[in-house]
Amino acid sequence: MSKYNWGVVKKKRRLIDVWLCVLMILSTNFFELRPITRILGPDGGYTFFLITLFILFTFYRRKHIREYISWMNPFWWFMIGIILSFIPAQIYYGQGFLRSCLANRHMLFFCAFPVFIAIRPTEREIRSALYAFSVIYLGVVLVVSFVNTNLIPVPEQSFFINNEGSDYVLTVQGFRYVVLGLIMSLDRLMHKFGRKNLLWFFFLFGIIFLVQNRTALLAAVVISMFAIWDMKMSARKLMLMAVIFAAALFMVAVTASQWGLLYNETISQLSDPDYNRIKSMNYVFAHRDGFIRYILGDGFISGVVDPVMQRLAQEGIYHSDVGLFGTWHQYGLIPVITILVCCIKGLAAKKSFISKSIAIYILVGAATLSYFGLAETLMLLAFFQYMYNTDRIGELHDNAFDPVKKKAQWGHYRSISR
Repeated sequence: MSKYNWGVVKKKRRLIDVWLCVLMILSTNFFELRPITRILGPDGGYTFFLITLFILFTFYRRKHIREYISWMNPFWWFMIGIILSFIPAQIYYGQGFLRSCLANRHMLFFCAFPVFIAIRPTEREIRSALYAFSVIYLGVVLVVSFVNTNLIPVPEQSFFINNEGSDYVLTVQGFRYVVLGLIMSLDRLMHKFGRKNLLWFFFLFGIIFLVQNRTALLAAVVISMFAIWDMKMSARKLMLMAVIFAAALFMVAVTASQWGLLYNETISQLSDPDYNRIKSMNYVFAHRDGFIRYILGDGFISGVVDPVMQRLAQEGIYHSDVGLFGTWHQYGLIPVITILVCCIKGLAAKKSFISKSIAIYILVGAATLSYFGLAETLMLLAFFQYMYNTDRIGELHDNAFDPVKKKAQWGHYRSISR
């Protein structure tokens, strides 16, 4: 009889999807809902996020985690790039090393990387957590939109693009996880064309359209087309093509005015010199007077040292509005190159639709989404890196932790059960 208590192992693993869903909610700072942030403070959710990461790493930490230390390579390169950005911060702004560490304390969110390696969630656990989060997210969006728009910090940005031409959209944090859920649902559809998987796909795509974030919408459309292209010709592929095509026709017919408003608003903003992203892009490329700043960036400057960030915010200029360009301006080339290399590896993966799709999403938002500074976006990078590595060695699928169907994982179970 085995000396390992498989019942204890399974019980511990049943909680993984719950913990993942909790991490997602905390990474959005409880969706920035005012009743919660008023009680816990403006960063209360992020504090609990870090505490939860520590608990998970302590509870699920495996003895043989060193075997997978190479999965952390992007994490180390990110840290190197951030630490090197302290140099120009000292030279050009007089910000010392300790002050730079305090200013970049949000980079503690990178701890999600080793935690994912420690808890090693399966595909089913990740998918279950993403689906559960999406249901909760939809509830929050509906309440904020139709019940009380003052529940989030910027209520004037909590309305739909409507027939009167309003250019405000829902800004509830967390839509990136819905895109990840859409990717997981497409992956299931590619393997099993069932009614349940199809309903989840339509549900998640509907949430993305409801939120009307243009980057997420574009990514959802591109990834759906990629799913069809990536499948081998079969009856399942033909059914998927027919369903997506019919759904696209239905959505265009029913929501033609919204699509038109989104398109017109995009064209109008791109031609407006006062548009925040245009101003931010001009600033990023105009303020460079030293070679070291091209390589290492400016650093993240604390308002205590120089109120440059506050002045930029007052002018409507944000590094996060220009994606990787803003990352380059603050942290230099190393983090940007690291993200691009990870995406290239993900796209080059032979069998992993999930890794390829997340890489596509990251690249689609490369010029508009910042992947540094928000716990949600750093969780996206952690998801991506984990899924790429586990799928590469064949451990992400649902049977990876079944001691009967996957005896090769015996050592992994042994380390967890200790």
